[in-house]
Amino acid sequence: SPIDLDQLKGINPYDAGSLRAAANSPIQGSSADIIKIAMIKLYQELQKYQARLLLQVHDELIFEIPPDEWEELQVKIRETMESAVELTVPLVVEIHAGENWMEAK
Repeated sequence: SPIDLDQLKGINPYDAGSLRAAANSPIQGSSADIIKIAMIKLYQELQKYQARLLLQVHDELIFEIPPDEWEELQVKIRETMESAVELTVPLVVEIHAGENWMEAK
């Protein structure tokens, strides 16, 4: 039998969190898939360079890029990530640089 959403609301303090988790699950799962696809494409692209993908943190990718490759690669990274999958809404990528992760934020 179908679940009556009115029954799920307010029964106990965990219900609101459960509803949010259920609603967010497909979105978060999809974003994880998108970042994985982007990582595969970037890995292939970076084989031509000294730059390396070091780390993924949620929806962030951390790279180590030699200064002489930065100008060219920031464009390639943005284009690759924004076009990782075809969607009806744009994927917008912010790129930051720094000597360390703290400076790049």
